[in-house]
Amino acid sequence: MRCYLILLSFLLFQLNNSAAIFPFWKVRNYSVNEGLTQNSVQCFFQDTKGYIWIGTGDGLNLLNGNDIIPFRAQTTDSCSYTHKAVRGIVEDTKGNLYFGSEDGLIIYRNRSCFMNVAALKNESVIPVTITGKGVFLWIQCKGLYLFDPGSNRLTMVDPVFSAFCHEKGIGLTWIHRLGRTDDWLINTSEGCYMMTTKGSTGNVNIEKADQLNQSAVHRDQFGSIWVIKKEGLFLLGNDKKLKKIARLPSLMVHYRVNGFSEPDPATLLVGTYGSGLWLIDKQTGKAVKVIREGLNFSNKPAELITCLFTDLNNNIWIGTDGNGAEIFRKEENLFPHIHSLPWTDIDLGSGFCKTFTYLNSHQILICCYNSLPQVLNLDDYSIKTVQVPAFFQQKSSRIIGVICRDQKILLAGDDGLWQASFSEKNGFIRFNDIRELTRQRTHQFFKIEQNIWICNAERKLHEISYSAGQFRISHTVSTWDGIAVSPVAGSGGKEVFISRNNYILRTHWPVTGNIDTMPVITLPSEVSKVFFIRNTLPLGTLVGTNSGLFIYNKEYRLMKHYSMVNGLNNNYIYTAIPDQQGRLWCSSNGGISCIEMKINKIRNFGVSQGIQSPEFNSGAYLEGSDGSLILGGIQGFNIFYPSVIIFPEIPARTVITSLSVNENPLPGDAHGMTVGGVFSSKMNNWWFQVVRLDYSLPQSNKYAFLLEGYDEKWISAGTLNNIRYQRLPPGKYRLLVKITTADNQYGPDVIYVFTISYPYYQTWWFILLVIALIFFILRFIIRIYLRNKYLHRIHSLEKERAIQAERLRISKDMHDDIGTGISQIAILSEIAKKTASQPETNRSVLDKISKVAGELIDNISTMIWITKTEYDNLESLLYYLREYAGSLFENTIIMVDFQVPEEIPKQPLHNQVRRNIFLIYKEILNNILKHSHAKNVYILMEFSQGQLHLHITDNGVGFDITREKLFHEGLKNMNKRAAESNGSLMIKSSPGEGTTVELSCTINSHKNVNQKG
Repeated sequence: MRCYLILLSFLLFQLNNSAAIFPFWKVRNYSVNEGLTQNSVQCFFQDTKGYIWIGTGDGLNLLNGNDIIPFRAQTTDSCSYTHKAVRGIVEDTKGNLYFGSEDGLIIYRNRSCFMNVAALKNESVIPVTITGKGVFLWIQCKGLYLFDPGSNRLTMVDPVFSAFCHEKGIGLTWIHRLGRTDDWLINTSEGCYMMTTKGSTGNVNIEKADQLNQSAVHRDQFGSIWVIKKEGLFLLGNDKKLKKIARLPSLMVHYRVNGFSEPDPATLLVGTYGSGLWLIDKQTGKAVKVIREGLNFSNKPAELITCLFTDLNNNIWIGTDGNGAEIFRKEENLFPHIHSLPWTDIDLGSGFCKTFTYLNSHQILICCYNSLPQVLNLDDYSIKTVQVPAFFQQKSSRIIGVICRDQKILLAGDDGLWQASFSEKNGFIRFNDIRELTRQRTHQFFKIEQNIWICNAERKLHEISYSAGQFRISHTVSTWDGIAVSPVAGSGGKEVFISRNNYILRTHWPVTGNIDTMPVITLPSEVSKVFFIRNTLPLGTLVGTNSGLFIYNKEYRLMKHYSMVNGLNNNYIYTAIPDQQGRLWCSSNGGISCIEMKINKIRNFGVSQGIQSPEFNSGAYLEGSDGSLILGGIQGFNIFYPSVIIFPEIPARTVITSLSVNENPLPGDAHGMTVGGVFSSKMNNWWFQVVRLDYSLPQSNKYAFLLEGYDEKWISAGTLNNIRYQRLPPGKYRLLVKITTADNQYGPDVIYVFTISYPYYQTWWFILLVIALIFFILRFIIRIYLRNKYLHRIHSLEKERAIQAERLRISKDMHDDIGTGISQIAILSEIAKKTASQPETNRSVLDKISKVAGELIDNISTMIWITKTEYDNLESLLYYLREYAGSLFENTIIMVDFQVPEEIPKQPLHNQVRRNIFLIYKEILNNILKHSHAKNVYILMEFSQGQLHLHITDNGVGFDITREKLFHEGLKNMNKRAAESNGSLMIKSSPGEGTTVELSCTINSHKNVNQKG
């Protein structure tokens, strides 16, 4: 009995040709082994971002695609989750989540902090729905309340009903809001109630629910309300009365119903607490138990179903009590696989399927290589081996083609072609009356007319006809090896296609003589084998080869070529069968491919979707009259209905689950990052981790990344869902992700947008400021340069002027002193010539010549000393002044007392200062010698703070400075020279008391010349 329950309805079609129900589900399991806080699941919820929340009896869990993030009760952190059990979850328009538990209500504000509602502490709360008025809550034994999150105000919706709930101790099992009104359909442990907008309550026309029928009410996507009772399945009509649809199995209704879902519009999925999952056809009411096989199941899956939930991608989530959460994705279970199951009696032997045929409406003959033929009973999906005579057992294990008519069967194999009759007794099929038609190795059959087939054999084409209950070879044509044959659609069996090497020939049948015709299709040179030719309307001619699928139009021009380059999972195409939606279903050495011709899209299916193995066989296919397809391979066969395979239109979202910058995680909530921002230039090392929220086969997803603004082409990361970027330059970036699954490619999706700001020294204002600063600095430097150049020019001109002045002065001195002296010598020499006869006069003249010559020599010596730069220092000046005084008063009665400091500063003197001091000094001494009649002269030199002080005192007759005109020009010249040397001159004298002259001037090198002009 268990075998029948497990495999019943793999292909079960109703009498009205409705689609079959597949009760065998392969599910994925999330338990404590994957990080779930507890295996007892209370509720599911998918938020607006696509994340799945799982509430358990011991905390909250977030599933972000790959990983489970647990939230357990904590008392140390005020922002952490603080309750144990989670009974319900809702979300408002701002993204805030509300978690109801047996201890109250928790609000997850801004997805960053959990906050307890004080007014609901220690209350058993179930969040129902959210409206503009607030959050509707069901409080056990208190009824329905409205909670305003803004004011934290709790309002009773219906006081009468709340009092009734409190009196009876009513607990909620199911509640649904009817449309956009405030009408509620409430199913409780005491019955089902309707709450109207006016707040009144009324018991609708449903009998009081007993212990076995809690939460046995469901409102489907069309608004119909379904009720499950002990008596069966009921539909609530508009008149508030129940209409019985069908009787339900006792194994189902004797357990509490804990959840509903809708795998498709025509089917209800019901979860029970004790008998697992059941599928119910809405039209007929027939219920079939779903057999689940999960990753964590050993022999028997958990039958204690606590809740059901369908997410945005039509995945069905199953909550269990004790075995965690399960997820069923229809795309993973599209192709039921029949081979050998350890908990059934099914065994196909080697499983190397070669051909199929219908024996009758409920039995299929299966021929596998190296094993006896077997029969699949579509009523109970049992498989039994065909009984054959002993002499035929070895031959029947090599059958590769079968035709069945009435009770006769034609078998083609490696050892020839045979006819047999078959009979059924006690449920077993037996081959009888086996007759050999030919011993040539034969291949597949192709029907060209009613009861006429062509069979290709060794270098021959046999026409097989059936009449009077017998198969016979009616016509034979010689041909070549390795051919494929197919009838031409619309020719009424008069024409066939024949393949030869890389050519497809078209010829009339029956062929007379040898086949000799022109090819209508020339295949590419890379084609070395043709597996099938199929002429269909309106698609055209399909040719399956080792190089993909070729499609030719009615003029035999190539329209499409599908291969691995276009997205097929393999180039060896063994068959291509069109369905009613215009799709082509291809079997190959890589699985099954579905080509959607209208949108030119290919979807591939592999072992994860139930494919028997990646490798199929040529000729191993069968098209049922009910629209089913059977495709055989090396591990059995897949039997499915293309019409019930509907591809989802809503792709799953791709989100960032983790993000770090400079090895530091960016602050964010537990749901990953969704927005970017502006970051400093130092934050340039980025690491992203992304995931696609499909929750089906995350380990098979392949990721590719492109960072716009940095990457020039896509970076393929394989199954790795993270990528790292080092030392990103400043700029604006967008992270794009493409995800490739087994059958499709999603994206590219923009996942994250961010900006790395430029450092201040690369910003436009800083660059502009630097340019302005450089401009002003250059302007300043140029100005300084031009000023210095101007000053240098002025200095050069002044120097040239000074040199010119010095030359003029020297020229003047030479003219005044030397010229005058030479003139005097010349005049005196003439006088001496004339007075040569007068000795006394002549001697006086010669003495004058000698005196003038001496003075002339002194003036020349002084002039040379003044012009030499090596004497421009204080020490040289003092020595020269002392020497000059000594030589001047050497032959006179005047005694000179010259006093200087013991230490003479090594101080340089400007040439002009040295000359002015000497000329002032010379003028003073010459005046003393000529006019003072002094006997003693005192000369004192002192230095203090960069000043030279010269004191000259004589004991001569003196003079009255105010009245004396004799020295007027001399004094004027001395004062002028003292002023030029930044000095001062002071003369003290009176008649009979001698004279004192004091000269003070600055001897610092940069101040000792008075600059004028």
